[in-house]
Amino acid sequence: MANYDWLTRRVAIGGSIDTLYDARKIAADGITTILNLRTSQDEVELVQTVGLTYLSNPTSDDTDGELDAKPDTWFAASFDAIMSALSRSNSKILIHCQEGLNRAPSTAYFWLRAMGWSRDDAFDCVAEIRPKAKKFMKWNDDADAAVKSLGY
Repeated sequence: MANYDWLTRRVAIGGSIDTLYDARKIAADGITTILNLRTSQDEVELVQTVGLTYLSNPTSDDTDGELDAKPDTWFAASFDAIMSALSRSNSKILIHCQEGLNRAPSTAYFWLRAMGWSRDDAFDCVAEIRPKAKKFMKWNDDADAAVKSLGY
């Protein structure tokens, strides 16, 4: 079953899209664009079948216990994808990773920070809608460094 929560009225964050039913539910909820942060691209056909725009900014997760720092360029590419999707009127975007606990919430945190939110407010907003993500978001320091480095 599609697993996502609304961060704002136009931005959702969540986990993988596994079935055509998931893709149809996402489209029925008004989501028009998918931003996949996983290295796997297995849902492309599913989302395109229901007419959704598919974007990808893949990065590995912390699967082996070693936390790889995320570069500014990765955050910037996600920001550009989100802003491009939101530039179209009535568009809505789903930012997703495998479980919706690390990459997608960290990206949403970065987006909020780049939009001018404070560190605490951005973290609290993401943690409120994805409570399980609170202990899994591991790239907030990288996101903060990218916000500063990129001049957002």
